[in-house]
Amino acid sequence: MAETGTAAHFSDEFQERKNVSGKIFEQNQLIFAHKKLPFSTEIKVVNLKTTVARLPK
Repeated sequence: MAETGTAAHFSDEFQERKNVSGKIFEQNQLIFAHKKLPFSTEIKVVNLKTTVARLPK
């Protein structure tokens, strides 16, 4: 399955707060969310402009 989407940046307001999955939000780390995929689903994210791929944890 392949999808395209957009990225968002969250302000300092969320720094070191728990997110919906219970993990502490760190602004300098990459966090991914999806409306339909459940938590802990393994995904690969690719920047289509640079072709750099990330495997979020």
